[in-house]
Amino acid sequence: MAVSIKSLQNDRKNTGTNALILPSLSSPTSWDLWKVSNGVLTPIGQRDPSQINRRRKGSILALPTTDVFCVSLWLNETDQAKFPSMISLQLEGRGFKLSEGSRAFDWSPVTFENGKALVMVGILPNKLLPALLAANFDWFDAAVRFREYTEDSLTIWQEQGRLCLAFTRGKQLVHFQALTENVLNPSTIRDIACIVTSLQMQEVLKNLKSIVLWFKTDPEGSKSLGTALSVNINSASPPKPRLPDRDWTLQLAGTAESKKFHHRLQWRDRTLKCISLAYGLALLFILGHLLITLHLISSINSWQQENKLNLETIHQDISTWEFLTPLVETKDYPLETLLHCATSLSPAGTHLTLYEQVDGNITIKAESQNIRLADAFLEKLTHEPALSDYHWVRPQPQVLPNDLAQFEINGTREPTKY
Repeated sequence: MAVSIKSLQNDRKNTGTNALILPSLSSPTSWDLWKVSNGVLTPIGQRDPSQINRRRKGSILALPTTDVFCVSLWLNETDQAKFPSMISLQLEGRGFKLSEGSRAFDWSPVTFENGKALVMVGILPNKLLPALLAANFDWFDAAVRFREYTEDSLTIWQEQGRLCLAFTRGKQLVHFQALTENVLNPSTIRDIACIVTSLQMQEVLKNLKSIVLWFKTDPEGSKSLGTALSVNINSASPPKPRLPDRDWTLQLAGTAESKKFHHRLQWRDRTLKCISLAYGLALLFILGHLLITLHLISSINSWQQENKLNLETIHQDISTWEFLTPLVETKDYPLETLLHCATSLSPAGTHLTLYEQVDGNITIKAESQNIRLADAFLEKLTHEPALSDYHWVRPQPQVLPNDLAQFEINGTREPTKY
């Protein structure tokens, strides 16, 4: 079944195109970068494969001749709108497998004769060289189409470490092909002769008038090639690139999915970079805080060493005050409370035998000459203004045979006032 492929051929005045990337003819591993402005090409410099893989909006990546397979076809039709489907049928008949919805081939018309059309078709392989990332570019063209060739000629040059051939019919490029070797020798001369014969039998190549070499070669090899094809051989320098009249928009199957995957990878890398940056900043913050803390500790240790004697004196004072705490409670000063209790004693006849104050509770043991003086002491404690927040309780006094009264009074600070 034929694959229907929409032709996207446009006038090559290239609105939006700002750069052209071509395989270098002077280096087998480099690429030439050209600026495109109003159809004029200006050289920028050479780039290595890692640099060309950086996607540039509006850039054209012209693939090497080794990465584009060429087939020249006669079509029994002159309506160019029908060419894509007819080309697809012929390619499938020749064994090419085309994916549905892909743009693995593109074409250019060469000539129209007797109701027929001769077209040059460029076909992408299933995979490009590893150095080329298909996901980085929207589409591709063929580098061979960006050179101008002599009329009715065969041009040979070295590209990407291999010999490449370009045939013209009149002034139009009609066929191109890459050989497996990069020098003219008996083997490559036989291959070239076979290609020429095949193109002539298909009536693709009409009149081969000359052979042009764009590289330096052994004079014996070029002479042998001229003798084999009975054509004059000329040497020349490669011309400056120029833009072809029509676009080719070659694209590998699955490129859209590759772009999405590549885009996801870019976002993943950006996320990881942000996380790494945040982690690094957090580490710097923690490290800075640690350094500041260590500096403060060092400063404190130095200060402690400088004031060692003063600190020891302070610690001794603290120990002394802790020992005196029961006597200097901030809420219950035992000496002050004892003084107030003593003022409640009668001038004579009552004396204390025990005074104890713990956590706001007062225990008083006393002895009076008689029970009346004991009652008077309790009455004065109860009405003493300084002791008004105490609740006093006295069990029944013990009266001795000599009328002395021994008694105990317990005072508890009122909970609401404590």
